[in-house]
Amino acid sequence: MRTIALALAALVGAAAPARADEIPQFVGVPGTYVATVPFTFELRAPGLSAFTDFSVNLIVETPGLDPVALVAVIAERPGDGEYVFGAAGTFSTSQSAVDGSPTFTVSIAGTSGGSGVSTVAGANDVLARITVTPAAGLTDPITFSIDASGYTFSALSESGQSLQPPAPVTVFLDDTPPPTSPVPGPGGVVLMGFGGLLVVARGRLLRWA
Repeated sequence: MRTIALALAALVGAAAPARADEIPQFVGVPGTYVATVPFTFELRAPGLSAFTDFSVNLIVETPGLDPVALVAVIAERPGDGEYVFGAAGTFSTSQSAVDGSPTFTVSIAGTSGGSGVSTVAGANDVLARITVTPAAGLTDPITFSIDASGYTFSALSESGQSLQPPAPVTVFLDDTPPPTSPVPGPGGVVLMGFGGLLVVARGRLLRWA
């Protein structure tokens, strides 16, 4: 009976899809945005070894609109201490768009410039720093995803699993109304009126004197 159970477990394990590590990770993506106010997040790749090069296409999407005209995206190389490949590493980025398309692409690539490196979470694991500025009037959500067709990571995962792109992340418009100047209550109105009377009375007393 035990042999049969072990055999069934082995069959189930063989049939189950192999788990994969999601790289890069979206770190610091806010839940909401405010039009014309920039926000920043990072693409990170912790826990890799023998890492020599990468290439990813960051897809920016706004449903039914032309995001290249409504969302400004800048991909920057992090500082030498944070960058996965350090001071010797290369970094390049470019953008492409099709007029009228609801998406545009920010391509990001880098190489170690030598031998493979190991990345440590919270240390040298940043691939790129992304700054996004939504245009005035934008109200649709902005979705960021990694295109699987342009995905290359020459690296080994510490977990021994294969690497795959992460799930998309979406940032929604912050439609919280802006704070307004408080209206004074009845007590405040009375005090303001009383203060005004005192100022007028003081002025008359000074003239009589």
